[in-house]
Parts: sequence; C-alpha cells; structure tokens
Amino acid sequence: MSICTGICFFLMIRRPPRSTLSSSSAASDVYKRQKFSSAHFACYHGSRERLHGHNYRVAVVLTGSEVGQGGYLIDFGDVKRVMRAICKDLDEYMLVPLRSVAHEVGRETAGQIEVRCEDGSFFSFPETDCKLLPLSNTSVEELAQYVWGRMMDQIDFRAFGIEWVQVEITETQGQCASFGRRPKL
Repeated sequence: MSICTGICFFLMIRRPPRSTLSSSSAASDVYKRQKFSSAHFACYHGSRERLHGHNYRVAVVLTGSEVGQGGYLIDFGDVKRVMRAICKDLDEYMLVPLRSVAHEVGRETAGQIEVRCEDGSFFSFPETDCKLLPLSNTSVEELAQYVWGRMMDQIDFRAFGIEWVQVEITETQGQCASFGRRPKL
C-alpha cells in the first residue's frame, strides 16, 4: 500500500467580507493546490488507531483589506515558497508526536525511533523515515496549528497588512480542521 504521493497545498487570499469594505475596495481570490502525504496513528489513553496514512491537503486563507500599489495583497509567490517547504518537510514521513500522554518515544536501538503505546503496542521505525513533531497528537487540529506556527516563523504577515491567517488541513474528504488567528507582531 502506497501512502506517499506528493506535496500539496491550497492557497487562497481573501479580503474581509464585502460589508466591511469601502465601496472602492476590490476583492479577489488566488488559489494554489498541492498536498503532503504522511503516515500516522492517533494514540489515546488505553487505545490507539491503526497505523495508516493520508494525502493531506493544506488550505491557507489570508485576509487583508488593502491591496498594495503593485495590485496585490501580498506576493503569494513568497507564501507558496514557504508552504511548499513546510509541506515538503512533512511529506513521505511517519509523523510522530513527542508530547503524547498515551505513548513514549525512545531511541534504544541505533537508527530507530521506537514508540511504546499505553495499550501495549510497540513500533520501531527507521529514524530517517520519521518526522518528530512538538505535538501531543497528529490530529488535523494540531497539524493545522503546527503549520500556522511555522508560517508565522517565516513570514511577517503584519508587514503586508494581513489581518488574519487561517490554515485548514484536510485528511480525507469531509474530514478537516482549521486554525486561525491574527498574525503575531
């Protein structure tokens, strides 16, 4: 079974609702689609999901009210570059959360990441196939917040007048979560 098929994200730049814009304001959307594919399992007290994978889709929504002199809200080429790098960093890896209360992550065997779950199950993965994440779980909710934080570390959205940044992660059609807030100062 193949679970790794490429890199993907979807970029959408939006203005605030028309009711909040002046009559001279323009609105447009810009889209870019890509994805990342990764394996994972969610682990809870006493139980866990089976090991499986997803072809994740990432949507980024940027909201601002002012179109710059160049005719755009932000150079979305810069946003695409950052999103591609984030997605590539997650693509074709086993996602392992380091802050779980329901499993322990260790390196007892050289070159291996070992995961011992509360339910008694044990996994050993090649270290080079794992992406260790500062999360308690690899849910779409936590992945959306993680991607949002990585974007904030790399782009000063406030400098472009971006008032809201939202990241939505879809793991399968009809199953997604989003995280959004004002950009950090």
